[in-house]
Amino acid sequence: MNKIVIPLAVILSLAIGGFWFWGDRGTQGVVCTMEAKQCPDGSYVDRVPPTCEFTACPTQYSSGIKGKVMLGPTCPVEKIPPDPNCGEKPYETLVVVFKKEDPVHAFTITRSDANGVFSFPLPPGEYTLGAGERNIPRCDHPRVTVYPKGYASINISCDTGIR
Repeated sequence: MNKIVIPLAVILSLAIGGFWFWGDRGTQGVVCTMEAKQCPDGSYVDRVPPTCEFTACPTQYSSGIKGKVMLGPTCPVEKIPPDPNCGEKPYETLVVVFKKEDPVHAFTITRSDANGVFSFPLPPGEYTLGAGERNIPRCDHPRVTVYPKGYASINISCDTGIR
């Protein structure tokens, strides 16, 4: 009797484990390739689970986010009265938009210009912005709500770490 029960228990355990490991887990197990598509406005979009289709290019929207990235402090010692040469300065850097429900995968990416200015045409929704290409300067990650018509304005402050 044990010669039959033990092999059946092992087979049943393997079948249950295999179903759990390879079985249907919804969209959690979907992994898309890391390729990106460049849109006509110069920004990039990536593939999104579960279908792994590219996100729509942002030029299709009449709403979005516009803003400026600023860098400061720019002098090691702040004086009173403040030195006008030590004020915040525009920061040309990478600016990334994340959807509120997916703070890991970039929805779209662009660069701020030499004046720190950026603009993203986006569908209505809630987003988090990221800026910078390194750990320092450390930039804010503001949350922004985009409404169906018009652009939300936001400034991103980046801390140089100078004290």
